[in-house]
Amino acid sequence: MLSNIQKSHILINEQGIDFYTVKGLNDVHQEMLKLLSIIDDIAESNNIKYWIDGGSLIGTVRHNGFIPWDDDFDISLLKEDYLKLITALDDFCKKNKDVYLFYSSPQRYHTCNFFASTRIYTRTEGSPMLVPVKVDIRPLNCINNNERDIQENFILRDVANWIIFKKNMVMQLTHR
Repeated sequence: MLSNIQKSHILINEQGIDFYTVKGLNDVHQEMLKLLSIIDDIAESNNIKYWIDGGSLIGTVRHNGFIPWDDDFDISLLKEDYLKLITALDDFCKKNKDVYLFYSSPQRYHTCNFFASTRIYTRTEGSPMLVPVKVDIRPLNCINNNERDIQENFILRDVANWIIFKKNMVMQLTHR
């Protein structure tokens, strides 16, 4: 069942649901900035260090802002700070119902998490799924440069990929 907010972003024609739309990607980008502002306030008040990463970093450098078609924001941080941020964001979400975390517990500390809005949704062309505007939060692990720790990290990455994407990476990881 779609919410009224989700329904407001769907175009319906004679063939049924057509491509998802918003009032321009500008609205999506503004929502991403609101989410990032919340993260930044929480990070600053809890002495949490993070950085802009992925496509968001590329957009900052190449486009002096967002990649024009980008519909999410990417940040990374060390795992210790990641655990603190997820705990603080979970507390924030309990008090603010217009945002939420995909995983409300930092128990999944080897996986990325998503801080999302309930106000604006996006849809990839050709996909039936509506997804909220979100910030991808990626933890980074520091590992020792030895075979045991590297192999352990491969296993943990495999588990994380299975949890997030439901795909098995064992074949890829064992052939390195």
